[in-house]
Amino acid sequence: MNVMIREAKKAQPEKEEEKAKYKAKKAKKATKDAMTEINVGLDSGKYHQGRLCVNRFSPLEAYVGSKSIGEEIIICGRSNMNKAFHGDIVAVELLPHDQCQEEKALSIGEEEGFLYFLHICMKLCQTFLSFTYQIQIQISHIKFNSKLQITLWCIVYLSKALKWLLLLFCVIV
Repeated sequence: MNVMIREAKKAQPEKEEEKAKYKAKKAKKATKDAMTEINVGLDSGKYHQGRLCVNRFSPLEAYVGSKSIGEEIIICGRSNMNKAFHGDIVAVELLPHDQCQEEKALSIGEEEGFLYFLHICMKLCQTFLSFTYQIQIQISHIKFNSKLQITLWCIVYLSKALKWLLLLFCVIV
């Protein structure tokens, strides 16, 4: 009886190895089938291939530069980007025209709403900071003839900066 138990224990690792090999073959076949489907879709024009470029100011917006249609394809929302990152070569399927969203009227999902709000605040702050940096550079490169000229020039540019601050305040409130 001891002999039978030992033989049964030896048979189990072989079954596990067979299961692992079977799973690996199945995964490989699924990947191959998916690639075949993508290639067929690319050839038929159903999919468009290009490099994914994520907006550096908004991780929720990206575009794919596609040579097949000659335009950039906008991708809105992290869920639509799936697992792709900036610089990946991707295949995308165009939505029907009635399901497309205008660039300015993007609908952000509930899970992405807070991130979108933070993105807007960050974008406004970055714009304001880069604007003030540009003012500093311009001031250092301009030779003024009088104090009045400096004052008028600063008032014009500071009023523009104030506009951005007010816009930021309205978004936060």
